[in-house]
Amino acid sequence: MRLKILLVAINAKYIHTNLAIRSLRANTTYPVTLMEFSIKESISSIQEAILKEKPDVIGFSVYIWNVELIKELLVSFQNITSKVLLGGPEVSFDAKSYFQYPCVDFVISDEGESAFQELLESLDGKRPIHNVSNLTYREGDEIHTNDIQSLPNVRTLVFDESQEEDYPNRIQYVEMSRGCPYQCSYCLASLEKRVRFFPIEKVQSHLGFLMNQRARVFKFLDRTFNADSEKALGMMEFLIKNHQEGQTFQFEMTADRMSKEFIDKVNEISPPHLFRFEIGIQSLSTKSNLAVHRRQNNDVLFENIRRLQSKGVVDLHLDLIAGLPHETKESFIHTFDKVYSLHAKELQLGFLKLLKGTKLREEQHTWGYDFEDTSPYQIQSSSTMSKEDIQTISSAEAALEVFWNRGFMKDAFLFLSTQVASPFELFLDLSAKAISNGVSLVRFQMDELFVFLSEYYQSMNYSDFPRFEYLLQKDYLNYFPIKPKKWWSVPNRGKTIETFRQDHPNIALEDFYKYGVLFGNEEHIGIAMYYPQRKLFIERKSSQL
Repeated sequence: MRLKILLVAINAKYIHTNLAIRSLRANTTYPVTLMEFSIKESISSIQEAILKEKPDVIGFSVYIWNVELIKELLVSFQNITSKVLLGGPEVSFDAKSYFQYPCVDFVISDEGESAFQELLESLDGKRPIHNVSNLTYREGDEIHTNDIQSLPNVRTLVFDESQEEDYPNRIQYVEMSRGCPYQCSYCLASLEKRVRFFPIEKVQSHLGFLMNQRARVFKFLDRTFNADSEKALGMMEFLIKNHQEGQTFQFEMTADRMSKEFIDKVNEISPPHLFRFEIGIQSLSTKSNLAVHRRQNNDVLFENIRRLQSKGVVDLHLDLIAGLPHETKESFIHTFDKVYSLHAKELQLGFLKLLKGTKLREEQHTWGYDFEDTSPYQIQSSSTMSKEDIQTISSAEAALEVFWNRGFMKDAFLFLSTQVASPFELFLDLSAKAISNGVSLVRFQMDELFVFLSEYYQSMNYSDFPRFEYLLQKDYLNYFPIKPKKWWSVPNRGKTIETFRQDHPNIALEDFYKYGVLFGNEEHIGIAMYYPQRKLFIERKSSQL
């Protein structure tokens, strides 16, 4: 029997790729076609593209970011003749509820490589349907769930290496292991406590293929990449030796479990910015952490992060979660201010989501959680955090994303941070002032944002405005690869340029006018030279002019 099988992924963005459907294709003996869309595309265009293929089997990879859109598609598929299969974390713990959609025939729970092959064998008449692992299925008017629950042997799995991918322009997701050694009750990874490692030589071979395809951004999906420090360091040494220029690799790390030897070795052998560590701090409240079965040594955590930062080699992304049990607005602000003081490249402020299948969702009433009943199931309040508290934190988060995580005004913002007692209150105030001044933190003009911050600093009467103004203008010019328009003026332009030329006689006077942008004030002055192939900053104190 010749089956036409179509696997569909609907990603959050075009640059994302879906590893699940690629792994299913690579590990079945049946021919499979893949289709990928983004959540920004219309239901009608996705439906039209799918039906045009006239598949016998349509499989959807379902996650919190696409489940609501997929539900709409399922409604639109009422009269479809294709068999419809669902898989992924969003359906794994609530499989039977998806059979309310008449078009749904099968749901595979948990990891699907073995189950997918078995299901196709069943559809091909080579295996009884009740002998397919991890499967819930429709049979007439009844819904059945098979007793067989199994995980694939990761040592025998094959990696997908299609030649048809847009590797350079999309994130490549890689696995070195599955499972997690920790038991955080808000996380799906905690449900499987055994960590299973892929053969290291097989992973390295696959990475070699991806690197040779000129992929640029790699993200390891291991829930704790350093669960085995020796394996982690071995993989990083391989990447250091074999990477190509412009490639970066991201890992999820547990920082308080890192040894000093591991950190020092990474700092010693890594080129700058090749590696990005995502470190989940979540909360500094011991009471909150213990309530979700999370054990974290905050002193070691901070010591290790600072040790990692000491050489400026690894880019750090730190994660916080607002709304854990026992957490109040005040205790969260304490966490935020302490973690912000580390000045990591990125600080992500997320909100607790009560994911299906997690223990914390089962305990929702214990902690008085009110949460969205549709994806992404974000909490709206708890017994210790009101809706107003959540909204306050959300307002600060909006400013954090723009003024810090975008990274285009780092020096000026670091200087601004020294003027305040609480960084959280600073972000909250910036958010409120932006709204009152009509400045959008979602769709903003770059000039508008920098002018807003300059005026904000002045209005607060913070000390040393000339220094801040200088840093802000330099950050602005640093952001642009080509000569931009500026919103400020520098007095005595001609005299200032002539002085710079005297200091740098190797630069022609006409080059200062053609390529240069003056910035600064009565105390600090500089000029940014935007040459065709490079950018040069020349700086001096105004008193020297």
